Amino acid sequence: MPKAKKAVEVMQEDEVKTDLEKRRLFHEFNEEDLNALNEKIAELTEKKEKFADESKTMASIAKGAENEIKKALKDKAEGGEEREMMCPVIINYTKGTRTVKHPETGIVIEERPLNTEERQQDLFAGEQTENENPADLEEGADALLDEAHEEELGDPDQFNPDEE
Repeated sequence: MPKAKKAVEVMQEDEVKTDLEKRRLFHEFNEEDLNALNEKIAELTEKKEKFADESKTMASIAKGAENEIKKALKDKAEGGEEREMMCPVIINYTKGTRTVKHPETGIVIEERPLNTEERQQDLFAGEQTENENPADLEEGADALLDEAHEEELGDPDQFNPDEE
């Protein structure tokens, strides 16, 4: 008889493969995580405050620019603006009048009788000679007016359209 074979038990191992997959799970912060978050919060808060301040500054600048635009549009629509100007004053002692003219246009902007104080001629300013004509004085004032007008506009012979 043949010999019987002895049964040998062979352990068969399971075939196993390992891998990783992503999942969203709750992580409890440790001390290191908390310190990192505190630094991040402080840094972001500082940036936010800086940007808020800059935003206020920019808003203020924008508002100022808007007001300037409105004024420029108003001035453009009106065709000009009020300015302080040195106006020629013509005092005619013969006629007893005081005349103020616009320095750019020569238009009379005020004409009135001389008051008591103005009627008293300045003795130190020089006396009017018999040869001086009040009309000549007015012409002299007109010449000053023309001179002031040319200074304001510049020399017409040297006109430069780029300067406008």
